[in-house]
Amino acid sequence: MEDILKSLVTLGGFGFFNYKVFFSITDFDSGSSADKHYFIALMSSFNYFIYLIINSFCSNIILSIMITILISFAITLILPLIFKVYYWFVNFMRRKNHLPKLSNEKISDKVFNDEDNNNCFIFNFEGHLISKGVIGGMSGENEEFSYIIFPFIKDNDESIIETEAELFEYLNDKKIQATIYLNFEKKIKVIFYQ
Repeated sequence: MEDILKSLVTLGGFGFFNYKVFFSITDFDSGSSADKHYFIALMSSFNYFIYLIINSFCSNIILSIMITILISFAITLILPLIFKVYYWFVNFMRRKNHLPKLSNEKISDKVFNDEDNNNCFIFNFEGHLISKGVIGGMSGENEEFSYIIFPFIKDNDESIIETEAELFEYLNDKKIQATIYLNFEKKIKVIFYQ
């Protein structure tokens, strides 16, 4: 048992644990696959470093590993705060230099998590309506761009809208501000409004 746990620590198994916890509790953009590997490798190295320090003071390997796991978990919970402070400082400096704000959140998460914009129309780039309704939920991290949309009720004004032009005319008449999300990979545009 000790050998299994020791090899798990030395091979970086807990770095993956850090990765899963960190990206489950935040909306941070995890970046590319290489970025994920770097994060896991960095956290694995950090965890192993913690293990070596604790193991030098504690002769019981299992206790050393358990303490390492607890410290690693605590640090993972603190990391979002550290990143928020980092981004606050970076954006403070960017504002001073008249540069746009830097965000670590995926654009899709930022748009789809906006509670004010819960009505949406989805069109392809040719202008064909794909779906319309109220956003009911979005997918987890393993499903890219999957959403639940509840259709508008038949008597609702939006239920008769079928084209982008009709939608923009409706929004203009009602003086409603819309947000448009463009996904060039999927070739769709999602128009959100309140």
